[in-house]
Amino acid sequence: LDIKKQSEFSYARLILNETELENEKIRLKNYEVEKQLLKKRSAWLLPNVKFTTTELQKTINQLDKNAKELEKKLEFYKKLGANIHAPFEENGININKNLKSHPIVIEAYQLARQESRQSTKFLTEQLKSIEERKEIWRRRFHIFHNKANPKEMSEWKQSTLQNIEQNLQEQQLLQNQLMTLQKSQSESRDRLAKFQSKNTRNPGITSALSLQISSLQNQIRQHQEHLSHLYSKQQLYRKMLSEIELKTDEFDLVASLKNIWVYVGNIWSFEVFSLEDKPFTVGKIFTVLTFFIFGMLIAKKISRFMGQKMLPKLGMGAGVSIALQTLTFYLLIILIIVLLLNTFNVPLTIFTFFGGALAIGIGFGSQNIVNNFISGLIILIERPIKPGDMVEVDTNFGTVERIGARSTLIRGFNNVHMILPNSDFLEKKVINWNLSDDLVRVFVSVGVAYNSPTRKVSRLMQMAVEEHGLIIKNPEPIILFTEFGDNALLFEVHFWIRMRSLMDRRKIESDIRFRIDSLFREGEITIAYPQRDIHLNTLSPLEFKILKESNEEGKASTLHSEDSEALKKKLIKKHGHKLKPSVSNPKLPDDE
Repeated sequence: LDIKKQSEFSYARLILNETELENEKIRLKNYEVEKQLLKKRSAWLLPNVKFTTTELQKTINQLDKNAKELEKKLEFYKKLGANIHAPFEENGININKNLKSHPIVIEAYQLARQESRQSTKFLTEQLKSIEERKEIWRRRFHIFHNKANPKEMSEWKQSTLQNIEQNLQEQQLLQNQLMTLQKSQSESRDRLAKFQSKNTRNPGITSALSLQISSLQNQIRQHQEHLSHLYSKQQLYRKMLSEIELKTDEFDLVASLKNIWVYVGNIWSFEVFSLEDKPFTVGKIFTVLTFFIFGMLIAKKISRFMGQKMLPKLGMGAGVSIALQTLTFYLLIILIIVLLLNTFNVPLTIFTFFGGALAIGIGFGSQNIVNNFISGLIILIERPIKPGDMVEVDTNFGTVERIGARSTLIRGFNNVHMILPNSDFLEKKVINWNLSDDLVRVFVSVGVAYNSPTRKVSRLMQMAVEEHGLIIKNPEPIILFTEFGDNALLFEVHFWIRMRSLMDRRKIESDIRFRIDSLFREGEITIAYPQRDIHLNTLSPLEFKILKESNEEGKASTLHSEDSEALKKKLIKKHGHKLKPSVSNPKLPDDE
């Protein structure tokens, strides 16, 4: 029964502490609202404000009264800290000898001791702060009544700025400690819940865990109270600073810069988020981004130096150098990211979030980007194309200039740049004219008239090719008599050239055609052209109609019927059976 009452008592105390914490939060919010109202009221009442000696003495007396209350609390916690069993005795908890060495009991003792030491420390600092507050009020009294000279106000301003900065640092430290305590309290609650669910026959351990939670709750409350004390002290410093600036006629540039620096420092140390209890402040994020950008510039310079200076001196071609330059740049970027993560203690769990975000992005439309990026890496590794190659993708023909992470830049032979996705070079039919070397076999065709001397044609075409200085002699050119065409005898001459651009090929082909035409003219060989024969269907008689010229009245007349009959007899006599009495129009074959 006693054990059950002790557990209920510990749980009730825990609920009470949580309620007090919520009340403190509400009071803090109310304080912030009241502070804003007071600011507006002070700005409105400032011209009519009176600050008398009586009011100053009243404020100092109130501060002395607060100091006496703090001294009583300090004496209580000093006595409490001297007795290690006091926290247990205060809550009516008896720990037998067997459990005194248990880790949970030892931890409870340590937390109780820590609570006492922390209270002693905070109360000591607050007592010291009482004297500082008195001095601030005295200085404000001198400033209000113009009893301070400019030199004193300048010194006070410098010291106030330093105190504001120190106060901000203390606030940041307390906030970090408060977050740690809140996490420890949550862990202790979980441990208590698990222990109660597994074993309820050990009241000493249960009481020790409850005491841990209570001690942590008290420490949280002490931190919050001390933070509130620091906030009020900070406001007092700022009021004094604003009053000094109002009374100061000259513009102190150095002091203003320091004041701005204090605000910048506050923003710099502002915590944006935290991962695995590691805070990420604005300053830390800015530093990481700065080093990353600086590292990218260094990686770009190093990779460019390798690709343009070092690798060509080692005998590597332009395409290999550019490919290695790109791979070196990406490797250096990965190395910089790893070093930054290690230097600034960034937890690797951050990649879990970014990995999920990346997967969602891929699912909603980033497939092409990732596809082109991976295709670019495959192109750089396998090197089916490289900078300087002449390629043909579908109807796009040009020279590869740069292979990027997402796309490839091709310069066409009309000096127009084409940007093609990297995936096109893996998914579509690609012709690389310079994959292994720049040797290309091309041909020129010509048709000569029938009855032309074919051997002479072959010799003249051979001569035209051999005379050209840009045609490779080995392998030798080949002359082919390819076909008996409809209108000509068709010949082809195949030869090898070194093609560095499409225009090189077309110029050589044009030269060969010019030379063949010239040699054929000299050899009296006719280059054939399309011809058509017209055939008349003589199975049917032809119809003739003879017209006279117009008479004087401008009218045309035909022959008399007797004249037509005489003409028909003459034709029948001449052609015999080929002409029939019936007459029809001449008809041409359908294909003519």
